[in-house]
Amino acid sequence: MTKRTGIQGIAVVGVLIGFSIFAQGDVGSSSSTVSPIIPVTMDQKADLSLPAKTKIDSKLEGLVAGRNIDERYLKANFGLTELISKTNLQYNRWLGFDLVIEAFFVEGNARNFYTADGKSSDGFYLDEAAVTLKPLSFLELRGGVIETKLNPLQSIMNDMAFAGTTQKIEGKFFDKSLIVTLMGEEAVPSSGTVTKGIIDDSPNAFFLSQTLGIEAKFEPIKSKLKVAGTHYDFGNLSNNLAVDSVLIGNNPASFSGMGQGAQFIIGFGGFENAASFETEWNSKLITKLVGSVVQNNDAPSDRNYGTQAFVEVKKKFENFNIIPSFKVFRMGADIIPAAYTYLPYRYQNRAGFVGTVKFELEKEKVDFFASYMHGAVIDRSNPYMADRDMYTIGVEAKYDIL
Repeated sequence: MTKRTGIQGIAVVGVLIGFSIFAQGDVGSSSSTVSPIIPVTMDQKADLSLPAKTKIDSKLEGLVAGRNIDERYLKANFGLTELISKTNLQYNRWLGFDLVIEAFFVEGNARNFYTADGKSSDGFYLDEAAVTLKPLSFLELRGGVIETKLNPLQSIMNDMAFAGTTQKIEGKFFDKSLIVTLMGEEAVPSSGTVTKGIIDDSPNAFFLSQTLGIEAKFEPIKSKLKVAGTHYDFGNLSNNLAVDSVLIGNNPASFSGMGQGAQFIIGFGGFENAASFETEWNSKLITKLVGSVVQNNDAPSDRNYGTQAFVEVKKKFENFNIIPSFKVFRMGADIIPAAYTYLPYRYQNRAGFVGTVKFELEKEKVDFFASYMHGAVIDRSNPYMADRDMYTIGVEAKYDIL
């Protein structure tokens, strides 16, 4: 794979900083027309002389579920318990700190002929530990261990905990009925998670992404349209990541070496674009449609493209809500490194669907759910993959602690 540099990330940071400086030049403008540059008034700037106001929000999320996986090479039956603690410390409006810690416990049995996939182990994981600065109301800067993925609306990539930085500029127009967001992200991708305790063999690995998002509200029909386009680029990926990915989704032709000596010989850089449309038909019925496409320009064309489409209906009753949803997907093998998708969503080299029904107790903040996933292998020349069926049933609860 051709070695890349971090020039794109530097360029993104420069554009964002330049844009914010240019926006500040509009202070004092008295034009009555809507300016394409985000206007900045004195009350939007961070006033460090304000008295310190510290606010702490803490939430606890719990999930208990049972899962059955049935395929030729993997058979598993297990119960899982997941606890997620989310804490936000806000100092005035310009400084914040986020800490997300996850505890994962699994009991059951699993058999896998090739890998440890499906044999999840107990453990504690750091999902996020980040500092947020907002020197201006429309400018947000973050750094630390950050939950990272590709497109914010719908993505093949799961939230990964990478050390990195993000910059976001958000402009609100027409009484907030139109919101435009520009975001850049630079991170050091590890083999799975920063809490695995693995020292990767590629210290120059990098992940860069740039996202342009638009949100438009249509009040007469009570609808909301969101569109987001993301360019992504992985570079100098580690041997550890290749070892994790070679048997769980990526095409074997995309590697050199075997076992612990496996290395990627393709790159991962391209685009993931998505759109969603949500409509509140009345106080009791809400529908949502989401679609996305992803393409890795650095992989062969027969396995570098993927699509997802998702529809959800929320029907509200007096004391509960019923939320059925249905997703169809078709994903090439080499759109992203397979290790950056978790087991329930590992769609690489598969086409299929996911059906889910959720019973929501909104006041109690408790959800009961059941889902079924079927994924058929696309390229059957891959000897490590087989058609997969997955059944999941569980309950999820979310509570405010502070």
